[in-house]
Amino acid sequence: MILHEFHCKQCDKQFEEMVSSNQETPRCPSCGSQEVKRLLCAVKRTGGNADPDALGNACGPVGGFS
Repeated sequence: MILHEFHCKQCDKQFEEMVSSNQETPRCPSCGSQEVKRLLCAVKRTGGNADPDALGNACGPVGGFS
């Protein structure tokens, strides 16, 4: 199972959920809607010889909110 971040299109809340596959769509814990969009999260090292403990991350929408 992988932890993913989601955005609910109904109530505009963002939440994390453990899902077992890319096909599984969780319900929003705030409003119960299944109209959610998976957010793209990336983890990157900062700098050329960065300390492995000094990681930055960024999460954002995959595509536009529509």
